[in-house]
Amino acid sequence: MVKNTDDEEQIFEDHTVGAMGILSTLETILGLLEDHPEIIFKVEPVVRNCILTIFDCYSENFFEEALSLIHTLIAVRISPEMWQIYDLVFKAFNEEGATFFADCMPVLHAFLTVGSEVFLSSQEKNSNVVINV
Repeated sequence: MVKNTDDEEQIFEDHTVGAMGILSTLETILGLLEDHPEIIFKVEPVVRNCILTIFDCYSENFFEEALSLIHTLIAVRISPEMWQIYDLVFKAFNEEGATFFADCMPVLHAFLTVGSEVFLSSQEKNSNVVINV
């Protein structure tokens, strides 16, 4: 029975390494496309689905990579769909606390600066930041 546990652990590690590789590749591709926001806009739905899965499943092992992807996606403009991601990042920030602070602050800052009009127009987002930060 111990062998099955070891095998399962190895499979989990293999899957984790594979997922990290995919996220790293996505990050590299987005980095290469930084000067082409029209292309980033077209690939955003695919990358956003990966990010949503990470936060929906609360896969904290992948939060750092997800935040890096988010930061690249919202560097120039924030689509309405990316505001769903803001809510998930803010929720994770509240649950993780100080350990998550350094990783998520650049993303939260980008949401506040790049998307300031939307942010300021949303009373709920404003009050959440004031109350929780």
